[in-house]
Amino acid sequence: MPKIKEIASGREIETAILPWYDPATRCWEGGNLRFSDWAGNQFTPIPDVPAPPPLQAAEELAVWRAATKVSAFQAKGALLNRGLLDEATAAATAAGGLTLLAWQTATEYDRLSTAIIALAPAIGITDAADLDELFREAALISA
Repeated sequence: MPKIKEIASGREIETAILPWYDPATRCWEGGNLRFSDWAGNQFTPIPDVPAPPPLQAAEELAVWRAATKVSAFQAKGALLNRGLLDEATAAATAAGGLTLLAWQTATEYDRLSTAIIALAPAIGITDAADLDELFREAALISA
């Protein structure tokens, strides 16, 4: 564990957080302690900084969607389990272009992929929550 040295006393103190000097307060600060730089050798707790507000449900969902990926095997397995694999293959073929290329060659699919979003309505998935559930189901599949 790193040590810091009090300027006035020369005493070493173990700390997990290295302090920094704040010229506005004329104190060395670190973690939840404020180390005074005057000859009083006082250590005073810094008032707790309020935690950021929790993410709202919509924000949490947006973060989840942005981070969620499944392998092509998992995605196609979930579609097979729902009886939608043949429909999805036909929809990708009909869409052609990059959507078809993604369907045929991608090794993983992002929840927010433009190919996924384009194919979903073509196989009867018109609700974003249903598409989310399909990705959750897919994530549970393993080879």
